[in-house]
Amino acid sequence: MNLRKDKVVQSTDGDALSSKYSAVQKGYLQDEFIDLFVAGSKQAAAQQGPGSARKVVAQFQPKLPLINRGTFVRHHAIDVLVDRFLAAKKPGQRVQIISLGAGSDTRPFSLWSSKPENRDEILYHEIDFAVSVERKRDIIMQDSTLRELVGAQEYDKTTGMHTQRYHLHGIDLRSIGPGFVLPGSDPSLATLIISECCLCYLEPDQAKQVIFWITSEFTNSTIVMYEPLSGQDQFGQVMIENLASRGISIPSMTKFPSLESQIERFKAAGYTEVLATSMDVIHDEWLSPEEQQRIHGLEFLDEREELLLLLKHYCVVWASNLTK
Repeated sequence: MNLRKDKVVQSTDGDALSSKYSAVQKGYLQDEFIDLFVAGSKQAAAQQGPGSARKVVAQFQPKLPLINRGTFVRHHAIDVLVDRFLAAKKPGQRVQIISLGAGSDTRPFSLWSSKPENRDEILYHEIDFAVSVERKRDIIMQDSTLRELVGAQEYDKTTGMHTQRYHLHGIDLRSIGPGFVLPGSDPSLATLIISECCLCYLEPDQAKQVIFWITSEFTNSTIVMYEPLSGQDQFGQVMIENLASRGISIPSMTKFPSLESQIERFKAAGYTEVLATSMDVIHDEWLSPEEQQRIHGLEFLDEREELLLLLKHYCVVWASNLTK
């Protein structure tokens, strides 16, 4: 990637944040911290000039019901799998979570806020471009609740943040190779790696190198990955073309176009348990009847077939080497 492409990839965090914000506003999701990050995003844009400020204001307008529903299903799937990982640990056991391309994600704060014992039992790492990390660090340090949750004592002007329970790393994933040591990480802990639309932006060889680093450095680990699929059909091709029109390239869509190819990808990397499913299945089978009824009542959706077609072109993968 060149600098222009890097900026395009970085801008996708704004897309994800604005989509989640819309879903929260409509009642699909709950997130007590998202307003802080929306305000931080708007403040950063205002500092870049009136044009950027207007663009961000437009970005945070309410989304279509189709987008809100898709955003809800995405977050529900990751929530379920993170909860599954945490439920497997013994009482008092310390575990580690490493989020690749974390952006404006608020998951660590929600985990520590919902259960105070998590503050001693979850060591959380977030990795992203330095510019994204600096913005997140500033948002954390400007809010007393976030500072307390991460255990920050003082404002360190260096890139990133490092406390006993939280590490915010300004690292380009393309620089990670054999022998790389993630500062503050503990390879002896059961480790969950989260990649939500992150590895998909890397060239296949670069993503393979990151996965190899994970399997060699964290031998007792699980990867939860959310990515788009081309499906090798017309809809997938239109997705690729639409993304390309915005300057966005997702190499994994052509390299790993199907669930089967994603499963083989992680089996080849040495994972012993690999499961994958498309998001339309999660929409129809992972939600309780009560939750289905709740979200149906939030907004009228007359594009069910279009929604399921869109969801069919995204997947979630669970690949694990966790010691039983």
